[in-house]
Amino acid sequence: MFEGDDHALTRYSLEAEEFLCELIMRCASVGIGHDEHIKVIQKQLVDEEDGIEKMKQGGDLRGKENVE
Repeated sequence: MFEGDDHALTRYSLEAEEFLCELIMRCASVGIGHDEHIKVIQKQLVDEEDGIEKMKQGGDLRGKENVE
């Protein structure tokens, strides 16, 4: 879906978050205004180092998978 990116989506992380937020809101039939939508999407939930550590703990970076 994000051509040329790595497992951590470091190049397209914002776009991935926007896509997931929009999908979840549509599936939950949640209608929010544009300004609130932007606030939700732009809020950083996890910093990059913490995210990578969580992927390691969860086993997401085994074998050939990496964030480089």
